[in-house]
Amino acid sequence: MRSLTPSRYILATLVVLFTAGSAFAQSHWWYPESGSALTFEFIKPNFTPQAARLGGNSFFNGIGFLGGRHNIADNLMLYWELPFANYDANDSRPIYYGYWDYYYIEDEFAFGNPLVGLEQPIVGRSLFVRTSVRFPVASEEKDAPLLMGYFGAFDRFEAFIPKVYTIRLDLGWREANDQSPLEAQVTLGTITAVPNEGDAELFASYSSFLGFTMNEVQGGLFFGGQMILTQDVEDFTDRFINFCGATLRVKTPVVEPGFEFRYNLDDDLNEISDYSYGINLAIPFGNDGDYSEDDWK
Repeated sequence: MRSLTPSRYILATLVVLFTAGSAFAQSHWWYPESGSALTFEFIKPNFTPQAARLGGNSFFNGIGFLGGRHNIADNLMLYWELPFANYDANDSRPIYYGYWDYYYIEDEFAFGNPLVGLEQPIVGRSLFVRTSVRFPVASEEKDAPLLMGYFGAFDRFEAFIPKVYTIRLDLGWREANDQSPLEAQVTLGTITAVPNEGDAELFASYSSFLGFTMNEVQGGLFFGGQMILTQDVEDFTDRFINFCGATLRVKTPVVEPGFEFRYNLDDDLNEISDYSYGINLAIPFGNDGDYSEDDWK
């Protein structure tokens, strides 16, 4: 088992919750938009039989992200996100620690670490820089929902780690040719995790997206992951935790509903949750800024 977090919290909790076997074991793909909007995502992870025995595949389990993006100046976007997770035990079996010692996983709801960030286009809007901070709001007493969020939405693992500030810096490129139905985006960045106690950890982040726009319908495929830079691992390949998926949505002036699917490419993550699926929603409002001139989809 290897730890992918900047503190010992995840490692210790995984030992507690998944001793039956070897555990451990703003969306990169979300279409960049110009106008202000409120956004919502709800993701349901599919847990493996090992994890599902804890009630993991209950209908009421899910991970949510309530957020927004706002034009605060020409070519400057403010965005925010509030993550949460709900865990329904669903008649889970007890976890034993000895002949007499056991406990049941209980229903729990938890907020994750909120995010505030800025995005600024550069070099004719084809390049952009994005920076954000997550604040340590998640409670370390809420083990089950935070772990569900950690495994079910690993592209934002830092949203569900207690007592850790994270600072993220991304540099990206996006296709901005209105003459083609194809859309593309590539992002590279770093995540610095600073716990309340202990040393900071550094991760590299990478993602790519290839999609299309046909009238009001948009869809595409994405690939991304994190690279562990500051922790010891047995093999170099263990530094990479990758995922892939697809998304489809419909754009209207009033509301933009969509569907998403993602698959974990990491063997350790797959021991807990192999894939996730869910819905997303954007409600645009206000006026587009200069970020959405004719050369921008």
